[in-house]
Amino acid sequence: MGGGGGLPFRQATYYEVGVGDGFSLFGMALAGMQSLVGVDVTRLISEQGVTTILKQYQKYGSRVGLSYPPTLGRPTPDTLDYFLHEHFRINYCAPHAVEHTPFPTASVDYMASNVTFEHIPLSDLPAVIKECYRLLKPHGVFCVDIDYNDHSLYGARSADYPRNGYQYLSYSLQKWHEDSFWLKADRYYQNRLRTKDYLTLFQTQGFRVLVMTPYLKNVTYRRDFAKVHVDSCFANYTTDELLEQGCTFVLTKD
Repeated sequence: MGGGGGLPFRQATYYEVGVGDGFSLFGMALAGMQSLVGVDVTRLISEQGVTTILKQYQKYGSRVGLSYPPTLGRPTPDTLDYFLHEHFRINYCAPHAVEHTPFPTASVDYMASNVTFEHIPLSDLPAVIKECYRLLKPHGVFCVDIDYNDHSLYGARSADYPRNGYQYLSYSLQKWHEDSFWLKADRYYQNRLRTKDYLTLFQTQGFRVLVMTPYLKNVTYRRDFAKVHVDSCFANYTTDELLEQGCTFVLTKD
């Protein structure tokens, strides 16, 4: 498996946009990748979180061929960044704006973003995608997984909200941006964009799409959707486009 210019996987540079708690970043490190960068607007990798993640990989990683290192001890707040770099070759850059990073142009072989883009306002997405394009090497690979589900259902607030993954489509644009119910927790903000919107954004910034796989729906989802009064701001979407609950894009740079 090669990266930009056919570079072997383990010699390649991996870059993750919106790294969150770092789970997938550790997975890439344990798979043998030698240089890793994780960028996020919020610092979510913690000492306790690292300990929990490493215990999970220690228990289950061998099932998928991951090599877990010897006992490393536990990082402290003062030693966390050193711990990540020394033991896992991870350059953790957070909090930091993902649209303006200090890394060189065309310096990344593999890039990923896992359920992050749906949380970025449309006004900011072109700059974020442009920065990703700048960083990726020619013929490098960028995998983007986007979740269209109503994220309020994933958190503690779900008890106060109808358990229907399409309910948030009933909000008008004005109501969506004004309602403090959503703005109180940035982690749950969603731009409500769909597959064709992201496709346009990626192509406008110069990416070529290798694979585009929307998540397919079943009868249950269609029943939930039928219960929702979809706001007129979604009038330019077909029912099938609105039914999609996510999409995985695999992109490259020529």
